[in-house]
Amino acid sequence: MDTDSGKGKYGTYVFTNVAYEVANSFNIIADWNGLNLNAGVSKTFRFKGLPPIAVTLGLADLTKYSGDGVRIIGAIGTGFQI
Repeated sequence: MDTDSGKGKYGTYVFTNVAYEVANSFNIIADWNGLNLNAGVSKTFRFKGLPPIAVTLGLADLTKYSGDGVRIIGAIGTGFQI
């Protein structure tokens, strides 16, 4: 339907992701965004008196369908309740 409506290769894609906890607060992650496969690991650190801090490192565009090749990606995050 996307090709018929003029969207061509920029139409609808199927996407999914999965994260699996292999050890306490340590996850492996895989993500298919419709064009490329991304994979990484995430570790949550807990410090007394502070909210948990999650550190994630991975590789993006493993299938090389877009962009200019495989890239290293990372994130640091936390959560808090107001």
